[in-house]
Order: sequence, then C-alpha cells, then structure tokens
Amino acid sequence: MSIDLWEAVAEPSDRLSACHCSVIVELDSGDLLVGYYAGSGEARPDAAWVVARRRPSADGFGPLQVIADTPGKPEGNGILMQSGSGALRVIYGTMHGKLDGPAGPGVRWVTCDLRMKKSDDRGEAWSDVVMIQTEPGHVPRCKPTRLDSGEWVFGTEYKDGSSRVWSSSDDGDSWEEIGRIPGEPNQHPSLVERSDGSILALLRPAGRQGSVLAASRKTLEGPGRLQSGRSCHRPLPRWTR
Repeated sequence: MSIDLWEAVAEPSDRLSACHCSVIVELDSGDLLVGYYAGSGEARPDAAWVVARRRPSADGFGPLQVIADTPGKPEGNGILMQSGSGALRVIYGTMHGKLDGPAGPGVRWVTCDLRMKKSDDRGEAWSDVVMIQTEPGHVPRCKPTRLDSGEWVFGTEYKDGSSRVWSSSDDGDSWEEIGRIPGEPNQHPSLVERSDGSILALLRPAGRQGSVLAASRKTLEGPGRLQSGRSCHRPLPRWTR
C-alpha cells in the first residue's frame, strides 16, 4: 500500500508547540476536520482541544481553531462525530487532578471527566460544555460507530482497567454507559458492527505494547444491556525503520 498524500495539518507555534491523539472526520459538505489536544505537552495546564479544516477546493488545512480550553486544566483525548441530523459533536475529557508525579489515583488521566460540545454549522461555532459523566476516569480514543439500528456506540478506557461502552439512541444528544469489557486490562476500544449484527472490539492491552486484544459480543438488545464477550490475544508485527 502506498501513501498518495502526506501533508502537515499545522506547524508548531509558541502557544501550540506539541500535539497528540489526532482524529479525523469527513463532513457531509466534503470538508475534512481534524482534531486533537495541543499545548506545551501532554497533561500540561495549557493543553487545549483544537480543530483544523480542509475544504475540498483548498490546497491544505486552514488555521487551527481552539474549541475547548479550560483555564488551568488540560484537555485530553477527544473524538469527533457527525450525526444523521448533520450536527457535529466533539466528545473529550478535562483533567482535574495532579499533573505531575508517578501515575496512580488522583494523577492525570484517571482524573478526566467526560464531556461534549455540539456544532450546528459543521464546526464553525460550538456550544457550551454538556457533561456526559462527572465521575473521573473515562478516556475516549476511537471514533463512535453508528449501528444498523441507528444507535451510536463508542468506548472509553476506564481507570479500573476494564474499558466501558457508551450508547446513544437519540443521535448523540445524550449518552448512557451500557457495559464494560472484562478480562485482561485493556484500553482504547474500537467498535465495529459485523454483518451478523454482533459487535467486535479491538483494544490495546493496558501497559503492554506489540499486541492487540479482540472481544466480541452478541447484538445489542436495547439500552442498558451489554453482554460481555471472550477476549484473546492477537500479536501484531513489530514496526521496523
């Protein structure tokens, strides 16, 4: 497989010198919208959530737009989705705990809440924050998936080592936690609906690189019901330079 196009979304600046965990969505207008958190570094108080747009007729991405910047608190991972109604949403977390020192209770990522903002004009302007979960510990990473039923689902890493699954039956206006993925500690679930209606989750083993976990389950049977599936290792080839 060859790479037909490679281009920078944005160059580092004094304000936004580092970035991490980018996501991309193609809007119904044909625009590409890229989002990520950026600042002086991960878990730094100046880390903000930003987006950049590439219009179909443009030669590159436009300037970065800061859409979330809580004073004195870092923004963390986020995901973008455009619902069937055309509304665009960013779902992300803000850290509220200690930012330095060894990882553990009350430190960095386990102190993230889960929140969202909405745009009705394809990301030109954004709403105020709507809280999804104030209890700390959820970290989103992979984009939401729309099931054949019309339900949206996405996963979060969670502080106890078992990723959680969230569901929306109202096109993204509200979200409900519907279950957990047990077994070996895991992170960053990416969900896909298979042709038989079952849900497959690909996950990163928590604290271990070089392999991926796979968990499957039966069809979703309505809000509030998630049946856990079997997990197994799937070794990945090592990257070489």
